[in-house]
Amino acid sequence: MIEVVAEESGQRIDSYISDRKSNLSRTRVQRLIRDRHITVNGKSVRVSYRVNIGDRIDLVIPPPETTEIVAEDIDLRIVYEDTDIIIVNKPAGMVTHPAVGHWSGTLVNSLLYHCGDRLSGVGGEIKPGIVHRLDKETTGLMIVAKKDEAHLHLAAQLKARTLTREYRAFVWGQVAEDQGTIDVPIGRHDRDRKRMTVRPRGRQRSATTHYAVLERFEAINPSLSATYVSIRLETGRTHQIRVHFQHIHHPVIGDTVYGGRESYTSGLRNDRRTGSGQVLRTVKRQALHAKRLKLIHPSTRRPIAFDSELPEDMEGLLSYFRRACLDSRKQLERMRP
Repeated sequence: MIEVVAEESGQRIDSYISDRKSNLSRTRVQRLIRDRHITVNGKSVRVSYRVNIGDRIDLVIPPPETTEIVAEDIDLRIVYEDTDIIIVNKPAGMVTHPAVGHWSGTLVNSLLYHCGDRLSGVGGEIKPGIVHRLDKETTGLMIVAKKDEAHLHLAAQLKARTLTREYRAFVWGQVAEDQGTIDVPIGRHDRDRKRMTVRPRGRQRSATTHYAVLERFEAINPSLSATYVSIRLETGRTHQIRVHFQHIHHPVIGDTVYGGRESYTSGLRNDRRTGSGQVLRTVKRQALHAKRLKLIHPSTRRPIAFDSELPEDMEGLLSYFRRACLDSRKQLERMRP
């Protein structure tokens, strides 16, 4: 049940619900409304209905058609495992769980082969054991629950924000502040429902991202201006880091959706784009890695932490930027009278 608060009043119900339920497109919500699976104050409404303060919205999602998810013998990079949880290091290019267009080759297919039926059922048939997700091209650490009790305990930690997720990213340009917080709401894009965007308050979900600059890179060539940042999520909205850094005009390098590839350097003169081409050849995805996890073990109730090394492409990018900056300093020294 969802209860509408004052600042949310006046929104169309289909937009209102799809903004809050990231797994439901606006089209799906409209179908649920027409099929009377969504009611307001106990009554069915039109898809054009605008919500009012105090409205109580009930949402019943009918069970999906049975879809068999096949166990597949795919390399699973396990960092830690016990009877309650598994910590895996997800590679780039792997989808977290099956969905339209990705019914095989996912992390879940691999987990089913490794664990069999020893995965939490809280996430349902499509997402067994999945406590949180990473985007397809994001690498790094993920928690998987084997038992329902462990899953619920971990979900409660996420909600209470006691489960810490720390990332590393390379972003375009010079981030001015050594550390900061991006606190702007995120919701689904009006025209492209696969994308997220910053939205006015009252039409979205709150989203908070903390960051600290680890290293800045600035060469003579302006297309090699970049910043290496550590990022800590306070909330975990879809595409949160990528949307937030695009919002502050420092998109994640390599991000094809949120302005981190050729679209970022297209404004430079042709003779100043040389370095950016090498950057984008070095990392062919968004340069984003889930590096650290800190949580309370669901059974022992003791804090545990995990760390992972940067993947090869991001290590290569770090080395490339350092070399380029060193070469620039040497060139400047030679130019001095």
